[in-house]
Amino acid sequence: MNQTSTELLNNVVPNDPNKPYDMISVIKGVSDRNHFYEIMPSYAKNMITGFAEVEGRVVGVVANQP
Repeated sequence: MNQTSTELLNNVVPNDPNKPYDMISVIKGVSDRNHFYEIMPSYAKNMITGFAEVEGRVVGVVANQP
């Protein structure tokens, strides 16, 4: 993870719990080369599913989009 990714992750969640934030940017921030392959992005807009590479290993990702 580079310095830019670290800064992004430190600032992505707002202080106001009612304010939304983008989980795709969080996923890309922790994945290698900021790449995320999302599966069925139009199916359920509040859920994120897909694959990312973390430290050279492919991982499945399931997240809730607030």
